[in-house]
Amino acid sequence: MPREAEVTFFTGKRNAASNRTRHGGASLLGLIGRGAMQQTGFGQGGLMPESLDVFVYGSLLRGEKHHGLLQEATLIGPGRTLPAYRLVDLGPYPGMVAEGTRAVMGEVYRVPGRLMAQLDRFEEHPETYVRSAVRLSDGRQVVAYLLRPPLAAGHPEIKSGDWRGYLRSRG
Repeated sequence: MPREAEVTFFTGKRNAASNRTRHGGASLLGLIGRGAMQQTGFGQGGLMPESLDVFVYGSLLRGEKHHGLLQEATLIGPGRTLPAYRLVDLGPYPGMVAEGTRAVMGEVYRVPGRLMAQLDRFEEHPETYVRSAVRLSDGRQVVAYLLRPPLAAGHPEIKSGDWRGYLRSRG
């Protein structure tokens, strides 16, 4: 049986660590205490961390249309989530939803904190996508942008969990 996703929504509000979902939510302090953040104080007065490890799974992947937004980020390597998500086709890009049973494939980047506001705007955080802590299959906890579940309604699921593979299969 798949493990439930561990998700915390970061709303940008002052005590963001208290914004947890029914999925058990990983604490923000757990995330920042395990290397995803190099500077203390995130969540206390809205300070941005020096860097965050961010999981990307769609148009921000290497070779994809919007990868240039990660120009100042450092590629850590490939990543795969726990099988607790759903990837949907929104047309020109996918959306990962925390309600599902599939693993999603992507890449992990160390993103300078100063770029997070730019990524938030690009991902329309928190209206469309919500910056959230997610657990990868190797046990790492990183940040990803999750599509709000109601916005996934009516969109086809990408059962492979692999956006690039899905694009290749469409021709």
